[in-house]
Amino acid sequence: MNGYMYEQGKTNIEGLFTMLEGWNESVSILAIKRLLSCVDENWPDITQHLEFLINTPSDISKELSCYCYFHMQDFYKALDYALQSGPLFDLNEDSYFVKAMINTCIDGYKEACNKKVPESEIPDSIRQIVNFIFSQSLNARNVSNLVGISVECRRLDLLEASLRRTANSIEAVHTLLDLVSTYNYPPDIEASLYSLSRRLLEEQSDWFGVFQCLLLQRDFHSLHSFLSSLAQSDLAAACQICFLLYELNDPSLLRLILRDLASHDDPSKPLAPILAPILGGEVSNRLIHQLVVRLNHHDSRLFEDYVRLVHYADTNVQHAMMVAHGMANIGGTDEFVMNHISWLKEAENWTKFGIISSFALSHVFDPEKAQEHLRNYLTSEKEEELGGGYYGFSILMMGEGEGVAPEICTRMHQALETHPNKEMVVHASALGLGLIDFGSMDPELTDLLLNLLAEKPFEGFAAGVALGLVNCGSENSISQVESLILDVLVPIITSTSHDRIAVGVAIGMALMFLQTGDQGESILQMLRTHSNAYLRMSGALGTGLAHAAHHTHHDAVATWTAIAGNHA
Repeated sequence: MNGYMYEQGKTNIEGLFTMLEGWNESVSILAIKRLLSCVDENWPDITQHLEFLINTPSDISKELSCYCYFHMQDFYKALDYALQSGPLFDLNEDSYFVKAMINTCIDGYKEACNKKVPESEIPDSIRQIVNFIFSQSLNARNVSNLVGISVECRRLDLLEASLRRTANSIEAVHTLLDLVSTYNYPPDIEASLYSLSRRLLEEQSDWFGVFQCLLLQRDFHSLHSFLSSLAQSDLAAACQICFLLYELNDPSLLRLILRDLASHDDPSKPLAPILAPILGGEVSNRLIHQLVVRLNHHDSRLFEDYVRLVHYADTNVQHAMMVAHGMANIGGTDEFVMNHISWLKEAENWTKFGIISSFALSHVFDPEKAQEHLRNYLTSEKEEELGGGYYGFSILMMGEGEGVAPEICTRMHQALETHPNKEMVVHASALGLGLIDFGSMDPELTDLLLNLLAEKPFEGFAAGVALGLVNCGSENSISQVESLILDVLVPIITSTSHDRIAVGVAIGMALMFLQTGDQGESILQMLRTHSNAYLRMSGALGTGLAHAAHHTHHDAVATWTAIAGNHA
């Protein structure tokens, strides 16, 4: 049996250290290698000889000392001796020990950077390890770690060098963008990371990545200059980005870009005539209209069969059929409407209002043609015709802003301000301006609509819904409407004697939570548990709209299930 082994399977630590006395190179290295192989199990015995190990001249003894301090959880001393062991400290080794040493090194580097220690005063060995870390190829597993290190150490130059060095730098930059948009970095760090990403994407001519970067950075004023310069070199890409902007369905953003584009357009090479129709939706509407007409397989004979069941006295049914036809053939043919235009002459009051406004549905992708049909009604002296014309026009112009037809919008404003004795006109004007100014959060229009809530029921209902349309939820919007909801609208619902007004305001409040996620959860919780039924309805609707299109949001689903169970 080996003289330095005893009690089979247990190493004779004292015997091995006896071999180190006098330091015979070949014998001593064999002994230390044996000690290294059993240090994980026998480190308490080995650490008793640490002072002897530290004073031995070999790198391998420094490696053994490093492991001893590691097991003693004195990581900084362990790192110190790991760095002294030279090439024996293998940074590529995939072990807990190496990862712990690297993390300790990074912590020391962070501390030095935070104390603003000059780079020249940081030990070379530590800087070498940091450079080694950033020399590795970026991938989905390590990019977040490297971003975190570079941010905490304020060394974005190391991150930039690593991004440039990686084989697929575009993919790495997009991963970085995802990280920045997900984590809540300080504003200055976030801006620096976005600027770095944008610069690298521009160098790679990844224009869609630059566009994404500008959107995430919310640098909307730079979008028009970006589009202008891109259109000079790649008009097709600029047009595609304009289509993407239109599909974002953010009217205020589109209005901003269109205004900037028009004011900064170069007369010698005008781009507005090319890009503005795309941003304004004309091109998309035309293409969608062509597609809808081509793919429309609705059998118009069905409606003609239904006509035989409708008597002229049944104006409500006629109204319903006109709306049903408009929705079944949205953006398609108006042949059925023209064949039964006599129904319009027989209709009265709200039925006539509804039939006229339904004309817009057949031409929703061709606003100019729709306005031709509505032109006579937009100047009519009859309340139901003017109201129907206003409402139909507003359906066509939803989210476009009041600049699209200032004359008509001005007349609708006047109807709200002067309160003419025409309830249908006020009703249509309130809803119409709500649709046109969808999501604008216009304070003047909001005040104008609030003045209608104490008036007639139909006016109050429309004003309540319109308040929600104008102040429709968006990112970080709850803070802007919180006082409006709690201090104004909730008291109105609890005090009004008109059920129709209460319903309109409840729907309007729910609209304010559209796609706001969990931002307004505390307000929604209050609404859902309120003693007032209309407020509970608003809370339930608001919860659904807050998480619209997020069908995997289990908390919201659980909330609705609980509501349904309590009221079953």
